[in-house]
Amino acid sequence: MFLAVDLNFCQNPDFLYLFLILNIAFKIVTILIPIIVMYRSIVPFAKAVISGEETSKYFPGIMKSIFAAFFIFMLPSLLTFIFSSLVPQEGVVAHLTVCFNNGNLQSIELYRKARQIKEEEEQKAVLEALDKAGREHKDQDKAYNESIKKFKDNQKNNVDSVSISGFDKMFTKETQSIVDAHKNDLNYNNFRSVINSYGGFANYVKSLGGVFSEFYGKNVSDVKCASDLQRVSEYVFGFMTMYGFDYYSGSKYCKWGGNCTSPDTNSSDSFYASGYQHTSDGLSDNHNFDKLISGANEINMTTNCNWTVDMVYYKAGLFGGKGQPSSASSYKSMGKNYEIISDINALRPGDIIHFFRGSIDKNDPNTWGDWYHVAYIGEVSHSTDTIVGYDGGSYLTNNKNYKWRSKISSGTLHGTSNWAAVRVADISPTC
Repeated sequence: MFLAVDLNFCQNPDFLYLFLILNIAFKIVTILIPIIVMYRSIVPFAKAVISGEETSKYFPGIMKSIFAAFFIFMLPSLLTFIFSSLVPQEGVVAHLTVCFNNGNLQSIELYRKARQIKEEEEQKAVLEALDKAGREHKDQDKAYNESIKKFKDNQKNNVDSVSISGFDKMFTKETQSIVDAHKNDLNYNNFRSVINSYGGFANYVKSLGGVFSEFYGKNVSDVKCASDLQRVSEYVFGFMTMYGFDYYSGSKYCKWGGNCTSPDTNSSDSFYASGYQHTSDGLSDNHNFDKLISGANEINMTTNCNWTVDMVYYKAGLFGGKGQPSSASSYKSMGKNYEIISDINALRPGDIIHFFRGSIDKNDPNTWGDWYHVAYIGEVSHSTDTIVGYDGGSYLTNNKNYKWRSKISSGTLHGTSNWAAVRVADISPTC
């Protein structure tokens, strides 16, 4: 059985030089061998005639030599006949006939030119394909640049901000699972012993994982977009929720999961027991949240509305630096030194919202009087007409939820139109 192979090698000018040499060798052999055979046969016969020897004994050898010379002379024709007629055309041997037939200078030059033309055509096709790809790439670049421009224009027009948890949820799934698993770990009475059992507060936080181990002990300075601020917010509000912070403003006191009228009412996951008000240490540390939750100075797990904004914004690197506010309660100073946002449709995550009991001119800080509350915008969705405020005041401690929602179309925030917004940082709605 013969193995079918590709005939292309018999059209390769470089390979055909081998068959050119073989053809030449065959021609030499078919000429020289008969001459040599005839010489070796006739010369002894001639000598015998001249010397008068019996010549009949040379006849068999002469006939054999003549037959061998004839066979060798006819060998190329015989091989060609065998290759072309007797061997299946798909066989390797038959293919060799093509190679022998092409093994001449004329065929080699012909195939060389054919290969050159083919290579030029292939090169032309490649260049055309590259040119086409280049044009398509330029079109893609143009489309990409247009999409980037549209994206930036949409940012300016206040497109929906990224919400890492969703309007209907307080935390992401990961953070919520951590909070649920550890909300009963610590309270005022066992805080030191539990932390010591972990070998220190850093080890306790490491065991929590998620945003807690990600941000603890880290000076955050790369809050550039809504999701960055939302993650830092999860860190701060997540710890407050796990601990069960109480509300304390210096005069007003509210229990975690309870209310602001009876210190005897609170939830079982609160940090301080029912009936106990932690006022002995004054207000908590609003500049260094990590220090506060670790109990580095004293154990004082209380907060209030402006204290919480301070805690988040200091942790996010948005307060206390050069050209930054130092307190969320300095509403008039903010209004005079930072951009005022008077249109509710223009609000973005990171904008700080101040609330007043009387009517005000949103664009004139001099009219901002009788201030009573502060929060900040965490999420915005124009497609659902929803704006979400992140609130660390008694709304948080009473409801155990830091998110309140308002309709953008209503023009009101948290149930009132007497609000003023200040943009203290350029936080992009989307990353």
